[in-house]
Amino acid sequence: VTVFMQEYHKPDRTLNILPGHWRNEADFPAEGAGEATFYLHSGGLLAEKPQKEPATPADEFEYIPTLGTSSRYWSAGGLPFYLADDQRADEAYSATYTTPALDRPMRIFGWPKVILHGSSTAKVSTFVVKIAAVAADGSPTLFTDGSLNGTRRKSRKSPEAMNPNEVYELSIPIQPTGWVVPKGHRIRIAISGSDFPNLWPTPEKARLKVHRGGEYASRIVLPFLPEATLAPPAFLPEPKLLQVVKGYGRPADMKLEIDQITGKVSLLSSGRGTTVLEDDRGLMTSDRNFRCTAS
Repeated sequence: VTVFMQEYHKPDRTLNILPGHWRNEADFPAEGAGEATFYLHSGGLLAEKPQKEPATPADEFEYIPTLGTSSRYWSAGGLPFYLADDQRADEAYSATYTTPALDRPMRIFGWPKVILHGSSTAKVSTFVVKIAAVAADGSPTLFTDGSLNGTRRKSRKSPEAMNPNEVYELSIPIQPTGWVVPKGHRIRIAISGSDFPNLWPTPEKARLKVHRGGEYASRIVLPFLPEATLAPPAFLPEPKLLQVVKGYGRPADMKLEIDQITGKVSLLSSGRGTTVLEDDRGLMTSDRNFRCTAS
């Protein structure tokens, strides 16, 4: 098994090369692999032991359909792919939980698990989880995320409405990752009700709760690897590619528009490109304009 382990970088939407390293393993799961579990506590803490009697049994937040614009863009019907920005603008309106500073590096590899005990005042609500590495200066870099519409808690094919204010145990599917969190950094999860523009907004106003402590052991489970023992892979030099056509253009524009009267948030993107066909047989030009709005 050969994997690429990303390493920490400050949040940057347009980073061309992700810092990291390759490693080889003889098997999957790798020898010495394990799991680290962190439980949600009062005061926004992620701790290795469950909280027995929380001072506040739940954390509550409002569903904001336009929340998520700090995230990486991977969908929305045609947006160019962009890495995530600094997460603090979204975290301000989310329920966040953070570990103490790590006393050693954590090499996260595989499928993280997030088990939430959640409730909503609406019949349809989505629970979105973002997982970030937080540097000493407080900047959080998103390294994986996931979401679950509560109506799909039992089945994607046969959704069932949520009973308002009923507490459900929700297993949130999280994207797999390979990421090294350095010593001295912290790990944070941010929980909200939306990921605009990646997810279609849910239709009802809502207040969501994350229940923790006691019988509600909401938690995150991170798979990790030990230090590598095998030599990393060796790669051949890059091949020279035969260039049949030539293309050029300008970088895509990406703008966020906020209507401070109506509360509408729009993501606007545009791009232009030109392709020169072989032997000067012609040009192909393209213009693309995209607008995605929620309110």
